[in-house]
Amino acid sequence: MEVVHGNRGLCAGPCRLPYSLLDENDKELDTGYLLSPRDLMGASSIPDLIKAGVSCLKIEGRLKNPEYVGIVTRFYRKLIDITYDNLEKTNDEILKLLINEENKINPNTAMSYLEELKQSFNRGGFSSGHFPLEPNKELIYQQKASNTGFYLGKVQNFHPNKGYITLKLEHSIGIGDKIAINSDNYAISELMKGNSNIRTANAGDIVTIGRMKGNIKQGQQLFKMQSKTLNDDIAPTFQEDKEFKKIELNAIIDIKRNQKISIEVYGAEKNSLYYNERIISSLEYIPDLAQKAPITKDAVISQISKTGNTPFTFKNITVNLEEDLFVPVKILNELRRTCLEALQEKILEKHIRSRHYTFNSNSLVLGIGRPQNHVKTISLLLNILNENTDYDFYLNGIDKLYIPLKYFVLAKFQEQLKSLCKKFHVYIYMPYIIRDMQQFDFNHIVEQFSIKGFAISSISQIAILKKYHLELIGNYTLNAYNQYTIQALKDLGIQSLCITPELNDIDTNELIKTSCLPLELWVYGNIPLMTMNYCLLGKSNKCYQECPKFCLSNKRFYLKDRFNFKFRISPDRFLNLTTIYNSKITSFDDSAFQTDSLRINILEETPEEIKQIISNVRKHIPFKGNLYCGHFNKIEP
Repeated sequence: MEVVHGNRGLCAGPCRLPYSLLDENDKELDTGYLLSPRDLMGASSIPDLIKAGVSCLKIEGRLKNPEYVGIVTRFYRKLIDITYDNLEKTNDEILKLLINEENKINPNTAMSYLEELKQSFNRGGFSSGHFPLEPNKELIYQQKASNTGFYLGKVQNFHPNKGYITLKLEHSIGIGDKIAINSDNYAISELMKGNSNIRTANAGDIVTIGRMKGNIKQGQQLFKMQSKTLNDDIAPTFQEDKEFKKIELNAIIDIKRNQKISIEVYGAEKNSLYYNERIISSLEYIPDLAQKAPITKDAVISQISKTGNTPFTFKNITVNLEEDLFVPVKILNELRRTCLEALQEKILEKHIRSRHYTFNSNSLVLGIGRPQNHVKTISLLLNILNENTDYDFYLNGIDKLYIPLKYFVLAKFQEQLKSLCKKFHVYIYMPYIIRDMQQFDFNHIVEQFSIKGFAISSISQIAILKKYHLELIGNYTLNAYNQYTIQALKDLGIQSLCITPELNDIDTNELIKTSCLPLELWVYGNIPLMTMNYCLLGKSNKCYQECPKFCLSNKRFYLKDRFNFKFRISPDRFLNLTTIYNSKITSFDDSAFQTDSLRINILEETPEEIKQIISNVRKHIPFKGNLYCGHFNKIEP
């Protein structure tokens, strides 16, 4: 698992790599592509999403081919239109209509629209993701991380000299289709049934596929990766001259004697952003009396309708035209262009983000507002709290103590936390992912414990927690990469900020120089590489009754990658989260950085080791050995 700038567009795709799940005794509990999710299939949630007010649905097509984009877009376009046409019905009634549409057979491909979607790309089928309320045990497909296609069957016979494969089909195939055996891909160029050459074959047929070469053996599995018929059917939808779905408008045009020519345009589609949005445009042109042939209503409608490559089309055009007038074509073109541009600009202005920040450039450059040349403070995060450990002696020398939120609601830690709050400046360390802030009674927590503040891990947490008038520390997960972001966070109520470890040394120093907030620097600990709403032990995104509940044991668990590096995983049953930590400890001398505070991140260290780490940080002694020094720059022992 590589340490990469995953939040900055440089993800190395660690979720699509194979791993082994181990316990602390190196016993293998599971293996495969344990972090690889099936592709999300949100079709059944479309009625709920639209009725909830969602106006745009995203289709992820990164690194996919045009055929994939066309097939998936066509599929969801059908379901969205059906939903909008039946909004007066209940969601269950709409869902039945959607299922019926998914199972309709496309006569051009002899496949249902759902089968077309699966043929375009799937990883062991699809997943409903985190949409359902019940636990999702089908979130991950660990057998393969790439497209699985459709299973065709097993090789019954192979004649290497002739290149013939014989099998009984589980799915239809045809000439031009692409199939896969192991990791080898082939295009079907010869297909036989008995002694006859055929173009297509159906499920249940025993066929022979010719001209096949390679290390093919009896019993190997075949998969249909692409359908030529399907690709041919979808190809016209992404041709350059294809007329795509446009926004429908209505227009009223006034062409009268002795007055400027004008047009009123408004949206015709009830569920469009343009519905009831109106623009009235006029030109500094007064129609002339016709010398020969006067302009007609049909001619006006014809010219105004030529919307070309704009996103608009006219559904209805009303022309109020007095007799014996003449208007040049170029005037009608200008009238159409002016009104469409004005309408689009109005929509953009209405929906564009309106908040702007004004900065004092001198303040930003000099970092005014942040204390200079003072003694650094030390913060310590206890990722895992041990109820049997007396931390008083071992934590001597720290200024701030971060403790995860879940411990403040677990009964067995209550007395221990009260004791820590009396002896240290304790801050609640908020989780990176929290689905429902309302499940926590923060009023009760604040009243019961003498906490000093919160370490904020998501901007969404600020609005709920700032009302307690306690210190708000921005966690590194707020991803502040420049002074403008820091200023915006300060405006929201953040009072100090932890620098993201994704920045290199140069960028870190630049951020320190320009920051208007006190900054904290991560100097020791296992960096969390991934936090996910999925349990690798229970294989679900939520707890369920029959789960073996390995997370309740005191055992430690790890993921081992293909290079035999082991990454500690920390399951959180309370929040249904799993955090994966780097296999190496990041530790370096902070003397090159004039920051305000240093953070120590404790995961597996013993109390004695914690004490020594605090002492070393106090003395500015860099750690050596099997560690990372600097920002992910490995040093030798």
